[in-house]
Amino acid sequence: MARRFSARLTRPGPYVSRRGLLRSAGLGAGAAAFLAACGGGSEKPADQATTDTSAKAPGATATAAASDVKPGGEMIYAAARDVTTLDGHVGTLGDEVYVYYGLYDPSLTFNDEAQLIPNLAETFEQPDNTTILLKYRTNAQFHDGTPFNANVAKANFDRYLNPATGTTGAASLSKKLAKYETVDDRTVKFTLVQPDAIALTSVGGIRMLSPVAVEKFGKDIARNPVGTGPFKFKEWLKDDHLTMTRNEQYWNAAKAPVRVPRVDTFTFKPILEPTVMLANLKTKSIHVAGAVQPADFERTKSEQGVVAVQRKPSSTIRMYLNLTAQPTSDKRVRQAVDLAIDREAIGKAAYFSLGTPAKSFFAPTHWMYPASRPAPKRDVAAAKAKLKEAGRENLSVEMILPAAEPYRTVSQVLQASLAEAGITVQIKQLESSQFLEALRKKDGQLALDAIGARNDPDGFFSGNFKADSAFNFAGFNDPQFEQALADGLTTTDQEKRKTLYLAAEQRLLDELPGIVLYNPPGLYAQLAEVQDYKVVDFVGATYDLAWLKKS
Repeated sequence: MARRFSARLTRPGPYVSRRGLLRSAGLGAGAAAFLAACGGGSEKPADQATTDTSAKAPGATATAAASDVKPGGEMIYAAARDVTTLDGHVGTLGDEVYVYYGLYDPSLTFNDEAQLIPNLAETFEQPDNTTILLKYRTNAQFHDGTPFNANVAKANFDRYLNPATGTTGAASLSKKLAKYETVDDRTVKFTLVQPDAIALTSVGGIRMLSPVAVEKFGKDIARNPVGTGPFKFKEWLKDDHLTMTRNEQYWNAAKAPVRVPRVDTFTFKPILEPTVMLANLKTKSIHVAGAVQPADFERTKSEQGVVAVQRKPSSTIRMYLNLTAQPTSDKRVRQAVDLAIDREAIGKAAYFSLGTPAKSFFAPTHWMYPASRPAPKRDVAAAKAKLKEAGRENLSVEMILPAAEPYRTVSQVLQASLAEAGITVQIKQLESSQFLEALRKKDGQLALDAIGARNDPDGFFSGNFKADSAFNFAGFNDPQFEQALADGLTTTDQEKRKTLYLAAEQRLLDELPGIVLYNPPGLYAQLAEVQDYKVVDFVGATYDLAWLKKS
C-alpha cells in the first residue's frame, strides 16, 4: 500500500544519522548529548528551574503566546570544540550538525515524537517498496537568492553521492539506489535496488546547498556555506566564534507566532575548558553552555538565574578494538580487555555515578534496548588468564581519543583498570579532525568515542562495524553480521528486524570489535532568560524558535 505524507508547516532540522549528535551522520566525536552530569536536588530561587529528565524535549519551555515573545537580540551558544567544516554534505561531528541546523534544511526531518515528517519536501510518498517520491515546496530559496526546486535537489543528491565530495555515507547510499531522477520541477523519484527500511530516512536527511554557491566557491564552500535555513552565515573566526544572522526570507518563517527565527543573531562559540565555559555563563557572556561536566553540575544548578538540564541517557561511550593490528587481532586479548574494564569506576570518576554501565550497543532510550540483560561483570583474574592463554602477558597498547572531556577521564580510568590485568595503555589525545583521520587510518589498537541517539537500529552498527564503512576502525568483516544487517534493511516488520539486529549485536558481543562502556545522561545549562530552546533526539538543538526574555 502506498504511503503518502504531507504538511503545510513543518519543523525544519537536520537528520541525525550516523554521526550526528555526535556525528549525527554517524560515529560521534563530540556532541553535548554525550556529556553527563551528577544529579541531586537543592532549594532553588523562583527563577531557577529544577533538573528536567524528560526524554522528548528537556529544558524546553512551552511555546510562548505571541504576546509574550520578544524577538531580536543575539543568542550565544558555547560548545566544547569548534567545527571543522561548514560543508553540509561533509561535516559529521555533533557540533557541526548543531551549526547546520541554522544554515541548512534537509528534505525531511523528525518531530518531537521521533516521527519522520516533511520539511523542504512538502510531501513524501512510497507507492511501492522500491520507490520513493519527494515532492518539494515552491516557496523556498537559498540565502544567495537561488530558487529551490527539484532540479536543485537532484544536483545536491549528485554532489552528495559523488566520491570526490568525501561524504561519509555516500558509498553505502549509492549501493541502495538503482537510479534517481526528476519527474517535474517539484518531484524527485528514487528507485531502490531492493526494499530498504532506512533509504527514505537516508535520502530525506541530505542537507541542501546552493548549487550556485558550490560552483562559485568550489572546495571553499566549507568556509562559505549557503543554505535555505533560518540563519545566514556571516563569519567564522576559527577557534573563536561563528556568527549567523536572521534569514529575512526564510521559507518557514510563519511556523510559529511572531516570526522565525526569533533572534537577530546566533553565535556559536567554542570554549574548550569547562570551567571557563561556566564562568562565561555565570557572567552572562553566553546564553547556553552545551558541555556541562559532572563535577560542575551540582554547582551549576545552584547558580542564580541559571537553568541546569539533565537529559535521560541516549548515548553510549564505547571503545573500538583494531582487529588488523597486534595484539588486539587476537580475540583472547580483546576478551581480556573486556573482562578488565571497571564500568562502575568509569561511572564514578567521569559521571559521578549518574547514568548506567552499558550492556548493549543500543541506547537505553531505544526500543531495542535489552533492559533485562545483566550488565557485564569485571573479572581481573579471568582477564589475566586470557592473556596467559594468548601468551600476551604484560602487553602494551595505544588508545586514541578526542582531546576533550569526558573522554580524558574515561581513558584514565581504563588505563588504571587495564593495568591491573597487565595491560599498559598509552593514551593519545587528538583534536577533532586528527581523531577522525586516525580512525580512518586505524592508528593504534584502541579508540575511545561515543555514539548518540539513533532512530533506526541499523544506525548503531553500520557506521562503525560494516566492512565498507570509512570509520570501521576495527576492520571488522564478519559474514554473519553483514547478512543480519542486510536482511534487517529489507523488511519493515519490527519483530523480524528486532530478531535480526539482536543477532547482529550478538556477533559484536562474541567477536568484540567494539566494547560498550557507559550510558551517561546528557547535560547542558542555559540562562533563565532563554526561552523555547530545545534539545530533541534525532534533531538536536532547535534554536530557531528560541528568544530572550528580558526582565
